[in-house]
Amino acid sequence: GPVLRITYHTTTVEDITVRLSSGSDDCEEKVGSGSVSTGSTDLEMTDDNGEQLVGIRWPSVDIPRGAIVTRAVIDFTCDEDGDGQPAVDIAFDRTGSSSSWSSRKPSERSLTSSTTWSIAESWRPGSVYSSPNLAWEVNEVISLSGWSSGNSLAAVISKSSGSPSGKRVAESYNGNGVGPVLRITYSLFPPPTESLVVRLTSDSDDCEEKVTNGDLSKSSSDLELTQESQQQLIGIRWSSVDLPAGATVTEAVIDFTCDEEGSGKPIVDIAFDRSDDSESWSSSSSKPSDRRLTSSATWSLSNSWTVGRVYSSPDLSDQMNEVLSRSGWRSGNAMSVVIKKASGSDDGARIAESRDGNGVGPVLRITYRK
Repeated sequence: GPVLRITYHTTTVEDITVRLSSGSDDCEEKVGSGSVSTGSTDLEMTDDNGEQLVGIRWPSVDIPRGAIVTRAVIDFTCDEDGDGQPAVDIAFDRTGSSSSWSSRKPSERSLTSSTTWSIAESWRPGSVYSSPNLAWEVNEVISLSGWSSGNSLAAVISKSSGSPSGKRVAESYNGNGVGPVLRITYSLFPPPTESLVVRLTSDSDDCEEKVTNGDLSKSSSDLELTQESQQQLIGIRWSSVDLPAGATVTEAVIDFTCDEEGSGKPIVDIAFDRSDDSESWSSSSSKPSDRRLTSSATWSLSNSWTVGRVYSSPDLSDQMNEVLSRSGWRSGNAMSVVIKKASGSDDGARIAESRDGNGVGPVLRITYRK
């Protein structure tokens, strides 16, 4: 009866914690003079005998391209009592990989949008306080073309417009050996898949080769997998496979239409021609037995076949990806498979339509990601 075949993908959710690696990863910049200090044992947000900017740079942030950040907070450990109820704006350096504070001060950075943090709560020394969610700002950075996993992220904290006077004082890296900690949750969605159906274009695209003497036939009305009067190899070549270079095949199967009843319980191995652009079958030097092959997938054909029904091979994506990974592969090149009797198989056969037989022959169905 009808068979339901499903391919599905799950979303990956990851939590990462990112720490500073040196005392120069956080800094304070005086707003009036522009002087920068990376040696302070604490970070005043954002007043220390005058208004200042606070810069924090995490040198290696492992967020892959294409991820979506759903939560990003900075954890500050209180160093000493502050005062007032300050409001601060937190933005990120809008660049693919943020440079050190010695090369560019906080005031020299091109920034993302910002989130305002109204800090009404008093802080107690040693306690940890978390910023509001900064996912929007982090996503602005990781969506840039220059972003790669392992690049650096930097935040700039400034006094918010209309903020009451006051400050909160957090540990710097020089203060407690840790400094502000960045905690991120992100989701990674698999790229969409595309489907491709590839058919034979010529009666000479499938063939049978006798194992004992190498005789090649490209005109049989059926394909015996893999025993006729004697053991044989089956070759099938699809002359134009529109898979772009760099694609990853997630599923690949060959559909065979049963031509007549077979016998036994044969087991076959299916491998691809390890070639950039597979040649046509030729009795001179391009028979199935002449091909250099990929790894193989084994197909145990224990169930009987019914004439006219379609039967699908096991997934051949691993073997096909061996071909796609070759430097010479180009979309529209040809692919071939070779089918042979597997070790331990009996002498049975399953008999499929060739292109000479039904005008179609074996059909290759592929699901892939670009």
